[in-house]
Amino acid sequence: MSDEIPPEAVDPLPSQCYGKFVRVKRLGAGGMGEVWKAWDREIGRWVALKFLRGGDPEEIARFKREAQVAGRLNHPNICGIFEAGEDRGEHFIAMQYVEGQTLKTYPREDGAMLVKLVRFATRAVAYAHEQGVVHRDLKPENVMVGSRGRWRARSCR
Repeated sequence: MSDEIPPEAVDPLPSQCYGKFVRVKRLGAGGMGEVWKAWDREIGRWVALKFLRGGDPEEIARFKREAQVAGRLNHPNICGIFEAGEDRGEHFIAMQYVEGQTLKTYPREDGAMLVKLVRFATRAVAYAHEQGVVHRDLKPENVMVGSRGRWRARSCR
């Protein structure tokens, strides 16, 4: 575990805490819910917490299936799933956090780099399809382009 807790995760309000996670910053929202940057207090790392909007039993079942299916995928361009849980009636999936930006907001000046990023993403999608998984919401907003080290596209949301 990291000894250094980020300042925004120190002394969180109870409303920020979901299990071992401290919800810090809203990253985005979609049809099914919201994605937040969160601090994992046990492991000492940033994660992306995807929260389900609403409590419809069918949606909850689909959300849990998404976590199970995505959690079995192992590919360098697909964000890893760490766990799925529920706290205070809110269902969430904790997944790998990618520091960077979405493919939608990525600058368009470097066409060769865009081609590489799309190639990374299509390889991830092909791998998922080989495993019998269909993304259902594949779009530039749901592909993260990491900024650490070399640029990589990861399907995360």
